[in-house]
Amino acid sequence: METSEVARSFDDVDRLIQVNEFPEPSASDIQHLQKELRRLQAELDECRSLVTVAECEKENVVETEERKRKEEVASIQRIMEEAVSEAVRNTSSRYEKELSQLQKTNEKLESDLQELKNKDKTDISREGVLAAVTKSLKRVGNLGGPLPFTSSTGESIENLEESMRKAQEDAEMLRSLVVPLEEEIKALKDKLRSTDEQLREYETAFANLVKGLGSDSLSEMIKGKGPAEVVKHLDEKLTSLSQGLQAEKASRSDLEMYVAVLNTREAAWQADMDKLRLELQEVCQLLEKEKKEHVQLKRTWQMANDQFLEAQRLQIMDMSRMQSVLTSEQQRQIAEAKKRDERRMELERQMKSMERKDSEEKANEAEKGRTSPFSRPSSAKLVKSSPVMNHKLLVNSNKLSQDLDSQINTSTRARSIPDNLNLTENVLTEKRSLSSSALNGMSKDNLKNSSLVPINSPPVKEAQMTPTTPKKVPSLTQDQLKALS
Repeated sequence: METSEVARSFDDVDRLIQVNEFPEPSASDIQHLQKELRRLQAELDECRSLVTVAECEKENVVETEERKRKEEVASIQRIMEEAVSEAVRNTSSRYEKELSQLQKTNEKLESDLQELKNKDKTDISREGVLAAVTKSLKRVGNLGGPLPFTSSTGESIENLEESMRKAQEDAEMLRSLVVPLEEEIKALKDKLRSTDEQLREYETAFANLVKGLGSDSLSEMIKGKGPAEVVKHLDEKLTSLSQGLQAEKASRSDLEMYVAVLNTREAAWQADMDKLRLELQEVCQLLEKEKKEHVQLKRTWQMANDQFLEAQRLQIMDMSRMQSVLTSEQQRQIAEAKKRDERRMELERQMKSMERKDSEEKANEAEKGRTSPFSRPSSAKLVKSSPVMNHKLLVNSNKLSQDLDSQINTSTRARSIPDNLNLTENVLTEKRSLSSSALNGMSKDNLKNSSLVPINSPPVKEAQMTPTTPKKVPSLTQDQLKALS
């Protein structure tokens, strides 16, 4: 109701001052702003939903990754425990094998040492120095016995020297044999001592290993059995352990391949997560940008609305003041002009509807012509689409507007004088100054975007160019101008 009154007051003022000074906001701009606001709100909701979905997906991916990593860590720990137990078993078997080898080596060395000792004793007993000396002494004794008187002292001395020389040669030969034997015996003793020490170390290590492993079954197995049976049993156990080790190595290689595949998958998932994180950041940035633009647009719309309401309030005040000083004759003339404008607008609407129908018929004919190129338009359609009807309507509307103009001019010609025309020009200048002061706060962009043109009011140039526009309006008297001032 209020908007209709404002529209009527706008029409009255436009007819009085013949200039479009107080424009009204177009409904298309307001609808456009409302559509833009709804679109931005929908985009904001969509962005929020996308952000929530991305966060949920990210949480799900992180949970699955953590669960898979925990499972992998548990499997790796289990594999490590199995590998440690297998390594302990392998080490124990290796130590047992080395212990048996060392025992065999020790027995062999002891037998070799015993043989060397026996050989040394036999050699010393056979070719000892004492035996040689005794032999030489016996020989000398035999020689130094009661010699015949005919023997000379020179021969005895030569025999003694020869025996002494032989004894020295035998002693040197024995010394050359004994010295390397003594050195070899010393080296064998050192080697035997080192092997005994190593054997003790291996025995202590094996005892510690057996004690650490708690292998009571091994000690029970060794008890009451011969070395051959123990070695055979240990060999069988070693072969079974080696087979298990080979199977474990194969499974270990498979596990390493599986871990490599998991690492590649994890790298791919990490790349996807980084990509999703970047997309989420871009979406967040776009959301922030849309929020800022929405706030700015809302602020601009609020400023334009406030300025529009202020201008509307000032225009209503001006129009109420102008309506208060109008006479009954002027109000009657305004009502007649309003009726004339309504008739003209009705004619224009009829013309537009007919033009629309003609265009639709032409489009239908063109479409039918495309479907059937050999069909010809009928005469009825040609009559409807001819411009004769439009020309008649234009002639009738021009005649009607000229009749109304002549009636209004004849009624107002007696009351309009040059002084009143000058006063009317003064009123126009005052209204221009009021409108410029009221709309001074509005920016150029808001004036361009929200072109506040009153509804059902043609522009000034169009009104001046059309022949149906009234050239004269009722003028104001001196009292009315004083009341307005």
